[in-house]
Amino acid sequence: MAKARKKRKSSKRRRHDRIAILLRIIIVLLLAFIIGMIVWFALHDRDVRSGVNALKKGNYDEAISCFDTSIAAGEDVAESHRGKGLAYYEQKKYKEAAEELITSVDKGAEPTAQVCSLIVNCLMQQEQYEESLEWLQKGLEAEGLSYEMKKQMRYQTVICYEKTAQWEQAKECAQEYIADYPEDDKMDREYKFLESR
Repeated sequence: MAKARKKRKSSKRRRHDRIAILLRIIIVLLLAFIIGMIVWFALHDRDVRSGVNALKKGNYDEAISCFDTSIAAGEDVAESHRGKGLAYYEQKKYKEAAEELITSVDKGAEPTAQVCSLIVNCLMQQEQYEESLEWLQKGLEAEGLSYEMKKQMRYQTVICYEKTAQWEQAKECAQEYIADYPEDDKMDREYKFLESR
C-alpha cells in the first residue's frame, strides 16, 4: 500500500512537473510573440513616421523614398500613398499627386474633405474637369468639411460645369452659390458670363 501511495504521489508529481514545464514553455512563447510584435510594429511604423517627418521638414524626395519603402513592404499602404501624394502636391507634380491620393482612397484611406479637395485641385490643374466633378461631389458629402472648404468646392463645381460646357448646371450652381455667399463678387462675374450662354 505504501508503494502504491508513493507511486501515485510520484505520478502526480511528474504530471505536476510536466504541467509546470508546459506552462513555462507557453509563457516563454507568449513573451517571444509579444516581443516580436513590439519589434515588428516599431520597424513597421518607422518608414511611415520617417516619411511624415521628412514631409513636415519639406524634404519631399526623402519623404517619397520613405513612403515607397513602406509601400514595397506592404505596410500602411493607404497612408503611404497619401503621404506620397502630399509630397508630390508640394512639388507641384499634380499628375503624380492625384494618382497617389486617389490610390490612397482606393487602398482604404478615408476620402476626407481635405483629401478630396487636394485631388480636385490636382485634377483641375490638368484640366480634368469631369473627374473633378466626381471628387467635388465626394468632398461636399465628406465629414470634416469646413465653411471655407465648402465655399471653395462649390465655386470649383461651377467652374468645372462651365469648363465642360454644362451651362444649365453651372448656372444653377452659381445661383445657389450667390444665394449662400452674396459677399463673393467673383461669382457675380461668373454668373453674368453664364447668362450670356
